[in-house]
Amino acid sequence: MNLMDLLSGDPPSSIYSTKEIEADTIMDLADSNGSQVNHHEVTNLNLAADLSEGVEHPNNGIYYVPTTLTRLQKELMELVLQTFSSDILQELRAKKSRTSIDSLLDSSSNAEHESDTFDKISLIMDQLSIVESHPSLLVDHFMPKKLLLSETNERLLSMSGKLQLFDKMLNLMVEKCNHETGFHVLVVAQSVKELELVEGVIIGKELNYRNLSSAKLYDDGKSIPNFNEKSSKGESKVCLYLATSQQLYNKYMSSLGTVNSKFNLIFSLDAKLDASSPSIELIRSETVETPILIPIPVFSLQHIGLQIPQPTTNFSFTKDTNSAIYKWNLRMIKTFIVNRFNLFETKEPDFFLEQYGGGMKQMNEWFKSWSKLNIPHNLLKSFDEQLAINFTDDKLIKKINNNYSNLDIPKTTKVELTNFSYKSYKSALAESLNSRVTQIEDFVSNIYETSVPEFRAKETLRQVQLDEDETTIANSYRKLRRLNEDAGFAEKKFTRIDSDLTKVHESKEEFERKLHYLQDHLSKDVSEEEISKQQESIDKLNEELITLSKEFDKLKDEGEEIRSKYQTSSASAAQIANKVNKFKAQNNKVITKIDGPGMKSLPSLIKKDTLINYEYQLNKLKKENDFLVQFIQEKIDKVSRERQSVLEASTSGSSSRPSNRISRASTPLN
Repeated sequence: MNLMDLLSGDPPSSIYSTKEIEADTIMDLADSNGSQVNHHEVTNLNLAADLSEGVEHPNNGIYYVPTTLTRLQKELMELVLQTFSSDILQELRAKKSRTSIDSLLDSSSNAEHESDTFDKISLIMDQLSIVESHPSLLVDHFMPKKLLLSETNERLLSMSGKLQLFDKMLNLMVEKCNHETGFHVLVVAQSVKELELVEGVIIGKELNYRNLSSAKLYDDGKSIPNFNEKSSKGESKVCLYLATSQQLYNKYMSSLGTVNSKFNLIFSLDAKLDASSPSIELIRSETVETPILIPIPVFSLQHIGLQIPQPTTNFSFTKDTNSAIYKWNLRMIKTFIVNRFNLFETKEPDFFLEQYGGGMKQMNEWFKSWSKLNIPHNLLKSFDEQLAINFTDDKLIKKINNNYSNLDIPKTTKVELTNFSYKSYKSALAESLNSRVTQIEDFVSNIYETSVPEFRAKETLRQVQLDEDETTIANSYRKLRRLNEDAGFAEKKFTRIDSDLTKVHESKEEFERKLHYLQDHLSKDVSEEEISKQQESIDKLNEELITLSKEFDKLKDEGEEIRSKYQTSSASAAQIANKVNKFKAQNNKVITKIDGPGMKSLPSLIKKDTLINYEYQLNKLKKENDFLVQFIQEKIDKVSRERQSVLEASTSGSSSRPSNRISRASTPLN
């Protein structure tokens, strides 16, 4: 089944906002004035008014968490808008040119046109809302379990910004959760299909979950453990419960069948979750209300809906373009058209990094205390300030004509939509997507056929040039290395020559100074007395020189003797120092042993060993004593038996004169 067949199927019964409702349902939902009371719309209206005034809500426990749309969602939303751009422009032009009198005169002739316009605006709003939830929900057919299970997590996450935020939050919980009784999260979605997509994302993670709306996609046979029992130790602490919002409205806590009666968190993919519903209030009825996290893609219809709350509507089967719901839908679409350029300026990885920090550090602070979550309010405040709620029609027309997407809308698609039907819209959408797929395939094939060979040829030439440059650089490096070595040698030689030249200059100056001194003295007349004095001084100096030479030789000999003695003494000193070091090391070992824990316990060990030795000797003496006692007793018994036998033998025969008397002497021990 291709994409055209999936998208061009029969429409569901609930595709338009004006649908047939049974009379009993109408009577149950309508009040005495015939109007529908939408609790969520009233709550949303009050909340939006308070947000615009900057008022925090510490008691309601509802937190709107910012996320972003994926590239596929942005492209599909732009595709839907470009498909109906001509109809939106036509509606604006008709509004400008039509006067109140003309509208009264042409009311009967324009009834069919208004019905068509009403359906288109409702369809645009419905399709944009579906794309914001998950693009897979655009398929009206049943999605088999095998198809969902075959999808990878990355593919499912790449199609929904809400699921990306949910996945990051879930990974953080699985990694960091340390709650003793487990962390129980109720995940709410609008439909069972959306819950199945959520289930496709969480399959394979180390957690426990239960689908309260239908059977599991993959039944692993596991149930939610009871953490109060010992058998639950080692189980994953994170427990998820999947349910639809309609199921929560119709059922109470007792029918959810949860192990834990208290949810720690409610994560709602349904932005219009009615927190004032009695069943949800019953779930949250604790000392501290269970917080509700609602991911809101920034600059999306859901984000704009917080600033422009949906009005309460009366049940009506007429498609009136003057109704409040139609005007609200039209205003929401117009506001989204004006602000959608911000979507394409927001990058997915950078968005999560800027909002929550690396590794979702900001979100980790929320779950630091698992018993009580610390979630800040007004997370969307910076994005609310960037929304343009009030604008002119000229700006709107200018924004409609801008195509921020790379998708090309075929002209035939817009022509076919003049005879509007849901099936024709689905066919046009499938045709546009197939056109985009064909465009991508042609682009890829063109790259492989033309760009890749050219790139390979250029890369080959570049690599050849790089190899040649590397060879040239290597040769130049060798030459440079030799030149550096020669320059080093030349510099050393120059330094040596410079030092020699300095010495030559110094000696030359000394010689010149002496020459000048001699010339000055030669010009003077020297007497014989001065010569004789100088001769005497020279002789004295010679004698002193001889004496000093002898003393120098003597000191030199003594120095040699002292040096030899020093060398021998230093060698012996080194040996002694080594012995001293060894003795010190041994002494340190002995000291450590003496100061160690063993020496402290040595007296008790000696006492224990002495007692053991004494006990051993005592046992030995006891055994010897027992042996001697037994031995003596055996000997005494033996002698006694022998004596008794002799007595018995002596009594035989005549009793008047016994023949053999027993000696009165003591019987020796044998």
